[in-house]
Amino acid sequence: MVIKDYDSRFIEYVMRNMGEAFCFVQEVVCQDLDAFMVIFTHFGVAKEIESGNPTYIYGMSGTEWVYKTYELAGLKINLGRSLDKSHHLDTYWTGYILAYYQFKTGLSFQYIHDQLSVYDIRKLYYPLHEASEDKAVDVINKLIKRKYVTRLQQRRKLVGLSQSELAKASNVNIRTLQEYEIGTKDINKASALTVYNLSKALNCKVEDILELI
Repeated sequence: MVIKDYDSRFIEYVMRNMGEAFCFVQEVVCQDLDAFMVIFTHFGVAKEIESGNPTYIYGMSGTEWVYKTYELAGLKINLGRSLDKSHHLDTYWTGYILAYYQFKTGLSFQYIHDQLSVYDIRKLYYPLHEASEDKAVDVINKLIKRKYVTRLQQRRKLVGLSQSELAKASNVNIRTLQEYEIGTKDINKASALTVYNLSKALNCKVEDILELI
């Protein structure tokens, strides 16, 4: 899902809060950041931020986001060490740039995390922490594109057809089919007949092979 609901004037609040939240989770709560992202995206806090809820955007700190996340998940925070963000600049940058990426692309935090782990993003710190935020967005986009598997490809593999078998069954040129599968050609812009024939050959609904993000 694509989301863009808060004013660009507030992105700095979100970026700083996300950096602080990541540092707090890792160094004080002592929890794995990917585990945190699962509950952050599933129990409502991420959606409140994406929707521009002012209480969350500039009425709460990153630490308060963490407490709220655990509260909504019904989990207790066991505090470990005290927080010193200056000792964990890579962790802070990871949250900071993730928030910027979410705002610039309009993709949900959940979708982003489904494609890349927190640690995939943190690995970019040393080549990118002195570069512009937009450069980081470009690199993350490329990483997601490399990892992304289209719904058409997923469905074809699920039913056990090769590309040539699907091309023949749907009367779609195999090169065109390959381009749809790797995303170099947008299946959402294919003709209605092409999408119908592919879905019929794959024994599924049309929406099962369209890209709905």
